[in-house]
Amino acid sequence: MRRLIYLAAAALLMASAAAWADDFTVKLLSPISTETSKAGDKITAQVVGPQEFQGDFMEGVVRTSKAANKFGGKSELAFYFNVLHHGGRALPIQGDIKSVVNSQGKQGIDDEGNVYKKQGNWKKALIGAGVGAGLGAALGGGKGAAAGAAAGTAASLLLIEVAAKAPKIAFGAESQFILDVKQQ
Repeated sequence: MRRLIYLAAAALLMASAAAWADDFTVKLLSPISTETSKAGDKITAQVVGPQEFQGDFMEGVVRTSKAANKFGGKSELAFYFNVLHHGGRALPIQGDIKSVVNSQGKQGIDDEGNVYKKQGNWKKALIGAGVGAGLGAALGGGKGAAAGAAAGTAASLLLIEVAAKAPKIAFGAESQFILDVKQQ
C-alpha cells in the first residue's frame, strides 16, 4: 500500500511537470546589481522567446545582494523568476539558468566583466529536499513527504546565482537570460 502511494505521488509530480517545459529567453526591464539591489526587491523581465510566450512578462525576486567590502572579498547576487504572466493569468514557474548575455551583448559575463559561472546547487537541493520531506511528512504522512521533498528540491534549484571576486556584480536593463522553465 505504501509503495502504491509513493508511485502515485511520483506520477502526479511527473504529470504536473510535463504541463510544459521549454527554454525561455528573457530580458531584464531594469538593472539589478549588488550596489543598488537588495534582498526582497522585485524584478521584471520580458519574454523574448519562445514565440508563443513572446511579449509576456516574468516576475521574480532578489534573494541575496552583497557587494564585496573595500578590502576585497566576494560579491554575490542571487535572484529567481517565479511567475509568468501569460494569457491574463499569473502562472507559477520554476527555472534553471542556462546562459547569460549582458546588456552590451557579451555572453557569459555581467556588465562589470565578471565571468558568470553556473554554480551547482546540489547541496542546497539536498537540504531543500530534507526540509520539504520533513514538512510534508508532518502535514501529510508518506505522500506528503514525497511531495515535500520534490517541492523542496525544485525550490532549491531555481536560483540564479552569480558570485565574483570583484567589487560588484551588475546586469543592466536589456541583459538576457536563457532559462529552462517549467510550469509548477
